Amino acid sequence: MSLLGLPAELRLRIYDFLPELQQDRVETVTPYSSHQTPSICRVSQIFHRETLPIYTANSLFSFPIDDAPETWARQVESWILALGPSAISRVRSIQFSQHWNITQPMRWMRHVGFYLRIERSKSSDISSRTGLDQSAGFNDAWADHFVKPSRVSDWRVTSGTYPMARDARARRLQSVELLAQTTEAYFRTRGAQEHSTGLSPGDVWFLMQAVNIVASHAIPYYDFNESGNDRGREPCETWYNMKSELELLVAQT
Repeated sequence: MSLLGLPAELRLRIYDFLPELQQDRVETVTPYSSHQTPSICRVSQIFHRETLPIYTANSLFSFPIDDAPETWARQVESWILALGPSAISRVRSIQFSQHWNITQPMRWMRHVGFYLRIERSKSSDISSRTGLDQSAGFNDAWADHFVKPSRVSDWRVTSGTYPMARDARARRLQSVELLAQTTEAYFRTRGAQEHSTGLSPGDVWFLMQAVNIVASHAIPYYDFNESGNDRGREPCETWYNMKSELELLVAQT
């Protein structure tokens, strides 16, 4: 007997055992992805209707957008069309990562990237609505080694650098913190204007554009051998341009 011959309630139980629909499964979306959804979602309209919401709600979507902006614009558009607004509203975790646009160096020499992740907070998480700092109770030296997520409305916003966590050189940490603040401002404004707390296609476009702005404004690295940070230096024109473009992006959306 085929799955279509079974009662819908039984099919939903069977879906729980499919690898593609497992909880917290990381789905990396690349320009070379031939399909944007699992095969079970493409078998029939019934399967599509029943499994796509499960897939989007359970998956942790990751977009490593290091290719040309035009390539990624087409890929993100394809992903949005494949899922549709209803399924996208069920997404609970999405991350964009990118390397700064600098001259290609030798391995590990200034070749650093950053990421921006938003996750839907659980309704039972009191701190998501009160703004409590999860790092409270730990000393600053310990907490400084870890990224501190911030919360706005029903979303948790996290940003950071890699391969070195909290890389303060050349204003990298300040750049990703500004990116997180911009994202918070966007979702705060959006939450005040709309009643829905789900992710929208417009939100996905905003996240990709914001990450692209930061990646295209790499602060010049003053001393390659210097291990300290540059907090004492005056902000440069690149920093002001990046900040202005991020503010304009929020205003336009």
